[in-house]
Amino acid sequence: MASDNRYSINFTLSVLEKTEASKLIKEREKQEHIEPYGYILLIKKAALLVLSFAALFDFIILFGLIALAPKDPDYVERAKFLSIITFTLIAIFIGLLYIYDYLMKKVMRTNYLSEIRDSELMLRLKINRSYIEQIMKIGSSKVFWNNIKKTYRKKGFLFIQTKENRCIIIPERVFKNGEETEKLYNFVKEQIAKNTIE
Repeated sequence: MASDNRYSINFTLSVLEKTEASKLIKEREKQEHIEPYGYILLIKKAALLVLSFAALFDFIILFGLIALAPKDPDYVERAKFLSIITFTLIAIFIGLLYIYDYLMKKVMRTNYLSEIRDSELMLRLKINRSYIEQIMKIGSSKVFWNNIKKTYRKKGFLFIQTKENRCIIIPERVFKNGEETEKLYNFVKEQIAKNTIE
């Protein structure tokens, strides 16, 4: 933080914070999927594969009941067996989704501290009366105030939303206290109001 009309904030958002913030964004630009931990994603893919096998078995049962049951009296016994397999596959699918969700949350919590301290992903925000500049190692971008639509605070985050429905997300943990957060929030609201009228 610097003066009353210039702010400089350095922070890194963890995957957990990005996930939580994405749930809080009111208007979306597009649907984005955060898939940071590839090996856990395999559980989700396995669950979908199991569900597709269950659907295939269900189709086989349905086809058999329609076409084969009148001609083959033993088919009803086989259909019962296939129904049990289908039920088991659906139960495995639901179980794998719960395991995926549990592991994803656990890994996000475990990696939280290392991710917010990662200097490679460090984001530097410069906020002044003319624009907001986002600076990372890979490059930087500026958003002028006339392209900012609104700002709001929700559950530990400060959101600055552009007219293209992109959000600049600032976690409130980067501020020393609530007073600093409120000061920046009021500054952003003031700049939006000034540039909306002009």
